[in-house]
Order: sequence, then structure tokens, then C-alpha cells
Amino acid sequence: MNLAVGDRARIVISVTEDLIAKYGDASGDKNPIHSGDLKIAHGLVALGLISRVISEKLPGPGSVIARQEIDFTAPVLVDDRLAIAVIVDEIQGRKVWLAIEGKTNGQDRVLNGFCLVLTP
Repeated sequence: MNLAVGDRARIVISVTEDLIAKYGDASGDKNPIHSGDLKIAHGLVALGLISRVISEKLPGPGSVIARQEIDFTAPVLVDDRLAIAVIVDEIQGRKVWLAIEGKTNGQDRVLNGFCLVLTP
């Protein structure tokens, strides 16, 4: 696995009412903020995308998240396009530190943080 500081990968999804409802059903989270007028997506929807981009793209299959710290800075709403990006910040052998960015509709930052990943 050839990684370098500055390498990046991202994934983009459309947040739909169906996605929010399915996550609510799977998690049992029936907080009315997820089904009211605004229909705010569950925070763990975004966290799941972080795991997806790490396991599918960078560093890739077999990677394990050992530590993660995320600040949610704005809500993700139904009909938003959510982009999650990971950027290699530091490499220490099998340990890879990633910066995490989440934006909606190409510009509005909704989360940021970091992640320590153990590579295979």
C-alpha cells in the first residue's frame, strides 16, 4: 500500500427521506428532528460514510478505524448532497492519521475532524 501525505479520497451521496427513515428504523432512533419539517439526517449517517471511504478507497480494504474525533458544525438535511473527504495527514508505519472533511452541496462544511486508521 503506497500512501503519501496529502493523498485524498472522497465519496458523495444524496441524502434522501428514505435513507433517513431506514437509518432510523435500523438504529431505533425516532427523535422527531429526523422526521419533522427539517428532516435532519442522523449524525451516524455521515460517520458511516467516513468508514465507507476509508474501507473502499483510502487507505482501502482491511483498514480499521482505531480512533476518531469529529465535530459536527451544521446539520445535514434531506435533499442535501453530502461529500465526505479523507486526507492523509501523517503516516507512522501501519498507523495513518487522516483529516476528515464533510460538506453539503459542494460548499457548506458540516463536519471536520481526524481519524487514526490501522492499515493491513
